Amino acid sequence: MKDADGGHIVSTLVGDANRNGYQQRKAGARRPRLRRRHAAPSFFGFIGERGGIFPQHERQNRKAGTENDDTDFHEIEMDVIREAKILLEEGSAPDLTWEMELVPGKKPGVPDSMELSYAFGDEEVSVERFNTSPATRVRLVAMRNNFLNSEALVIDGLQRLSYEAYGPEGFARGSDEVIHVLIHRGSRTMGYGYLIAGAQKTSRGLKGGKDEFSREALHDWLDECRDLAYSPGIGTWTTAEVHVFPDKPGRLDFFEEERLRKMSNGRWYPGAEPADAVVWTKQLLRYPRTAYSIPSWMWDVFRAEGVTPPIYNPEFKSVDWENRRRPVTERGTDFTVEPTVIDPSLEPGVFAKISKKLFGA
Repeated sequence: MKDADGGHIVSTLVGDANRNGYQQRKAGARRPRLRRRHAAPSFFGFIGERGGIFPQHERQNRKAGTENDDTDFHEIEMDVIREAKILLEEGSAPDLTWEMELVPGKKPGVPDSMELSYAFGDEEVSVERFNTSPATRVRLVAMRNNFLNSEALVIDGLQRLSYEAYGPEGFARGSDEVIHVLIHRGSRTMGYGYLIAGAQKTSRGLKGGKDEFSREALHDWLDECRDLAYSPGIGTWTTAEVHVFPDKPGRLDFFEEERLRKMSNGRWYPGAEPADAVVWTKQLLRYPRTAYSIPSWMWDVFRAEGVTPPIYNPEFKSVDWENRRRPVTERGTDFTVEPTVIDPSLEPGVFAKISKKLFGA
């Protein structure tokens, strides 16, 4: 096994007998939600005691506490150990490359994130990035929303919506707020809305009529916002909640999950049931994520329907699906480029990783 400096470690597979629990606890002392992390698993004979120790969020360290990121270091670590055990049971010697880079944060001694590169033998190198700061998943989403709301595209779009709602011919004149909730479904967008006047909240459909926002101002603008919000391998939002006011700046909130509503009888509105694997496949093909950035609830949908999703490949900066590959830019998949064919015999690691996430084997 290679360490971060490119050297080799010959593992004796002695377990964690060489780990000093006191040193691990001390590294995260006086820092809420942080735990000590070694730079590599003791399963592979990595040095113990004080070597390679750094603070890490407890969720990434041992799946404790509140979720702070879509990507889970602990899960990846366990996957690597399981694969090594399989190789040992088959009588093979695991040849693992494991390299880690820490990105400094604002607080001394506490990294903001870390990047892990790993591979067995000659298979392609997997690159994953993890949030190691104490920030929770909720705070991270809030930070992203705040960043996007400061972008000129979002500010100008909200101002146009405010004019359409509260201008001289606005459909919402006399109300205090307009709320529209839009859920992206691959090639279409669905949603619902409200008008708020004092204590009264009136439900409205989004029919695109003369008393609603124009398609250019709302739907086309949100398509641009989805591209702006996309981060390669991480993904973009699924639901956008637009808040528009007559006398102050508007606000745009983003959510990864579908924020659907039910009828008074507890059933889903016709045509507005939770998305199936076909819909999520289209979304991941347009805005691909790594296997570990796909939320667990989305994996549950794919498992239930036996569907293998498109996956972002950080090595080629591409989306891989059905033995095909297309390049991915900062704004999503580049559909102007014809897909190339992947030979599974030359790149078995890509499909093995997806299989483990999908079927657990």
